[in-house]
Amino acid sequence: MYIKNFPKDWDEDRVKSEFAAFGSITSLHLSQDRFGRKFAFANFDSVEAAKAAIDAKHDTDIRTDEQKAKAAEDKEDTLKEDDKMYVQRAQSRAERLSKLRREMST
Repeated sequence: MYIKNFPKDWDEDRVKSEFAAFGSITSLHLSQDRFGRKFAFANFDSVEAAKAAIDAKHDTDIRTDEQKAKAAEDKEDTLKEDDKMYVQRAQSRAERLSKLRREMST
């Protein structure tokens, strides 16, 4: 499973604790890109656990309570892409390119 756009202060232990409720995590790799954006790859012991994690965590609001209150106060309470965690099945580059080509041809 591929996870990105989670809070910057999350470390490997925090990522594990957020996703451990869905099943046993057999491996987790946390890294960051050249811009300092963190991402992780997680493997569960079952497909069902990974699907449950994706269903529960994908597109969830990652803003703090303070950020949500400020947005509501400013009447700008619409979620931006950067405010949502991305959790999906990890895909190879070939799979991603194939999917993009299909989407562009329709």
